[in-house]
Amino acid sequence: MAAKQNRRIIETLEPERQPPQKKRAPRKPPRDWLPVVDELVKTAEKLKGGQPPVQSPAFSVLKASARLAQAAVHDRDDLDALWEMGRRVHRALRWLETVLDRAER
Repeated sequence: MAAKQNRRIIETLEPERQPPQKKRAPRKPPRDWLPVVDELVKTAEKLKGGQPPVQSPAFSVLKASARLAQAAVHDRDDLDALWEMGRRVHRALRWLETVLDRAER
């Protein structure tokens, strides 16, 4: 009885307090990558391999990757073209790995 009189018995539960919601900053509009990627492809196309022998396959990886990025920016909904570009990157990377393997021997 003394506890009840001293208000030490909880008779009802208070609703849980919700933590204050943080306000999210408005999202920035997506960046226009078209000119950047187009310039990258244009520059990469000028690269030609030479000495040492690893340059040519390394430049091929760069060119194929740049073309893939360009396709992803220009035609992001054309999945068949993106897959084909991805295969070209993979093929160029395998060529680079072969040249590097041979150089180790």
